Amino acid sequence: MKKKLFSVFLAVALAATVFVGCGKTDTKATDTKQTIAFAWSYTSGDFFQALSGFLQGVYKDQGFNVELATAEGDADLQIQQVENFITMGVDAIVIAPVDNTGIADAVKKAVDAGIPVISFTSEISTATTNLVSADEAATGAASAQIAIGWLDKEFASAANGSVDTAVIIYSGDEKGVARSQAMVDTIKTDKKVNLVKIVESAGTDNAAGQSVAENLFTTNPNVKVIIAYNASMANGVNSYVMSGNSGITDKSKIGVFAVDESDEVKANIQASANNEAVVRGTISLGGFGDILADLDAPLKKLLAGKTVEKLYVGKLIPITAENVADFITAK
Repeated sequence: MKKKLFSVFLAVALAATVFVGCGKTDTKATDTKQTIAFAWSYTSGDFFQALSGFLQGVYKDQGFNVELATAEGDADLQIQQVENFITMGVDAIVIAPVDNTGIADAVKKAVDAGIPVISFTSEISTATTNLVSADEAATGAASAQIAIGWLDKEFASAANGSVDTAVIIYSGDEKGVARSQAMVDTIKTDKKVNLVKIVESAGTDNAAGQSVAENLFTTNPNVKVIIAYNASMANGVNSYVMSGNSGITDKSKIGVFAVDESDEVKANIQASANNEAVVRGTISLGGFGDILADLDAPLKKLLAGKTVEKLYVGKLIPITAENVADFITAK
């Protein structure tokens, strides 16, 4: 009887062992999914926040594991995040660098470890490839150029140096410095401009734009043209100007310009045709579908162990009230 009972226990134990073994095999199969890591410079602005969510959703739907880190402008933190991705053994890293020079060593460590790195928006010397959507100085200059186009039309008979203008800059990272400087340098080329204020913003979101606008119009109530570092800040400026607290009655002679594309900034640009908003234009780096198409081609090749071109360069697309309808998707 004892011998028979022992045989039953042994059979149960063997069955349990087989079951556990099957469980391990299934887990291992699940672990074969490739992991794409995104290291963003910041996601506080509408553009990168929305783009990050979009790309994360696309690649999860395609069956990839997705890891996400945002440095919020902290270059040292981003280095730690990239090194953490190396330790995790991710299969590829897409990075929007806070400091494309300072991050170079960490990126080289990743590439040396067999992890391909795509730098998005800025060139990194040690990256596997650079998906440069546009040179930061070029985006800043382009934003100022559409501001000049609007200014020269709306103030055609204005005397030289008579149109009060302000530039809201952001110097929290290397890219911000390059874009901001180009905005300032380019707007100065218009003889009608009187550059009364260059405002350094601590943040890059809507709230930062509102705060800067309130202070700006308190000290410089005659400002007519504002170039904001990005679309989120421009939307914040618009929120203040259009509010009852601003005391600004004639919105038709105020123009706000920026860089980046978002649903809110496009809606504001469209509304500006009837002066129901004062955001008159922005520079798009392409819609999310365009960015995905540009990113997906080199990323999939790298994940398959293939080589890609060292540098991809995107386009700058001005969006104004005249063409904004082409960029708004009907719902």
